[in-house]
Amino acid sequence: MTGPTLRLRPAGMADAARLLAWRNDPVTRAMSVDTAEVDLDTHMAWLDRSLARTDRLLFVGEATRTDEAIGTLRFDEAGPGVWEVSITVAPELRGLGWSGKLLGAGVAHMADVALTARVRTDNDRSLRLFEEAGFCRTGEADGFVFFRREAP
Repeated sequence: MTGPTLRLRPAGMADAARLLAWRNDPVTRAMSVDTAEVDLDTHMAWLDRSLARTDRLLFVGEATRTDEAIGTLRFDEAGPGVWEVSITVAPELRGLGWSGKLLGAGVAHMADVALTARVRTDNDRSLRLFEEAGFCRTGEADGFVFFRREAP
């Protein structure tokens, strides 16, 4: 895909308001494992704990030309050498190809580990995204399709 490129940077507490707004977006919530709206205090505590964890990596993707925040990429350690990936794209930037760029940057960053993902069965765009990125379907349960991509 051509066009603007993306870089990842570690998320920080300064990103709290943006991350909360993206998390509480109705479409984001509908596609999440936990679909409940999150209040500010709960979000701040979650972010503080997340940033301190060694088994979670939280990144903000930014357009390289404009420094515009595009979305988030989160990795949670799921076992030895295995990390689960989650993606959120800013609501106003959906459908512009940024999810593929976020996932591609994440795959490159985590090149020496296996990656897994879970996607709602009705999220056709994300299902295609993970398949096109070389993830293989490993199962389906409770409204989710599970994917895995082995380390090269």
